[in-house]
Amino acid sequence: AGARKAAGSVPGVSSAEVSLERAEAELEYDGKAETLEAVKKALGRAGFTAG
Repeated sequence: AGARKAAGSVPGVSSAEVSLERAEAELEYDGKAETLEAVKKALGRAGFTAG
């Protein structure tokens, strides 16, 4: 829930589903590279690694 909340809090993200078991995230976002970078940073601040 923490990873989903972190990713979903980024402006431009309309939907975020995260599976920690599979180490995957599925996002619906505005398609901008800046939004994806902001999601990675938000996940990092929440203690998760995004590649």
